[in-house]
Amino acid sequence: MENNFSKIAFLATMAVIPIVVGVTLAGLLVEDLYSDLSVSMQVQGRGQDIITLLFVVPMLVLSMIKAYRGVLNGILILAGLHAYLIYSYFVYSAGIPFNVMYLAYVAILLLSTMSIISIISSLNMNKVASAFSEDIPNKLVAYYMIISAVLVALMWLGTIIISGMINGSLPKNVLEDTNGYLMVQTLDLGLVVPFGVFAGMLLLKKTKWSYLLSAIFMVKVTTLCLAIIAMVFVMKREGLAVDLVQIIVFSVLLILSLIMLFLFFNSLNSNQVSD
Repeated sequence: MENNFSKIAFLATMAVIPIVVGVTLAGLLVEDLYSDLSVSMQVQGRGQDIITLLFVVPMLVLSMIKAYRGVLNGILILAGLHAYLIYSYFVYSAGIPFNVMYLAYVAILLLSTMSIISIISSLNMNKVASAFSEDIPNKLVAYYMIISAVLVALMWLGTIIISGMINGSLPKNVLEDTNGYLMVQTLDLGLVVPFGVFAGMLLLKKTKWSYLLSAIFMVKVTTLCLAIIAMVFVMKREGLAVDLVQIIVFSVLLILSLIMLFLFFNSLNSNQVSD
């Protein structure tokens, strides 16, 4: 290749796309695939499958093509999309009862991990940093990331964990959906929240690593917010109860994420990263 986009990342992305298409179609078309989950979780799974199939897969294809050509925003967006796949299919493979798609979930997890590591190792962070304008609204974007991470932490702590500790038990709907195993909340509080805060703090200082980490966080949050809102719409259509707090939090995060992504990528002086 004529640019420093990793060949491993390209091949792994090529491999992961048909697998993602397959598992999302299975989730939407195979009626009993999620049968061991609560009704609410079955509906949420189908909502996420819709967004992954109709939004994430096309974005994977477009960003992969741009990344192959050495276009920086394609490389950064691709890294963020793989972060979304790692998060989502870790939950699918370890956070829900076993089903026939298990090995496919693990394959997505493996290939996306390979891709994101290859992308990170192939990028010259000094060149990435120099590609951004000095006028980048780094403080605005950084505070958004920090505040959004804190909002997610407060949402989980306030509505589930603290109330569960005070009352001696988790809310009934949470117990039904998770059997008491807080996989998503653990990932958010233990990884996503500190990642967002750390990336925001680095961007405030305009360190060379901050641009890649910020892109990964914002793309991941944007896709996940889309998935959660899709879950809510599907749940509403099926006549299931929805959490108003989560709707508000993730709708606001989605709108702000889109604005911040535009401001962030609009600050690129040079969109070509070559050796």
